Parts: sequence; structure tokens; C-alpha cells
Amino acid sequence: MAPHLTPRWFRHSAATLLIEEGIDIRMIQALIGHANLKTTLIYVRVSNHALRRALERADVHDALG
Repeated sequence: MAPHLTPRWFRHSAATLLIEEGIDIRMIQALIGHANLKTTLIYVRVSNHALRRALERADVHDALG
């Protein structure tokens, strides 16, 4: 069964892809046209893979040691 594609689905997918590529959440907010950042956060689901990449980029071990 094919997913039901809606404009909201496309916005949600685009926001998630952008955040996973490291685009600042405020930039995504502006692109989507939300007045409130909390609304943008609803659209964004960050995967475990994206979280792992962010930690690797931050080089947490060096910052702590």
C-alpha cells in the first residue's frame, strides 16, 4: 500500500533531511515559514544515525578529556 502523500508529509520529510544534514533549525524554520520554533520542532525527527554523526563531528571525547 502506497503512503498517503500530503504537503505536510513533504514538509516533514524536508525538515528532517535538512536537520540530519546539519542545517541550523532556525534556517529550517525560515524555509518552512513557521513563526514559532516549537512548531518547526514538531516536524523534525532525528534518526539515531544523525545523532551519532553529530556526536562524531562534535568530537566529544576531546572536549571532555
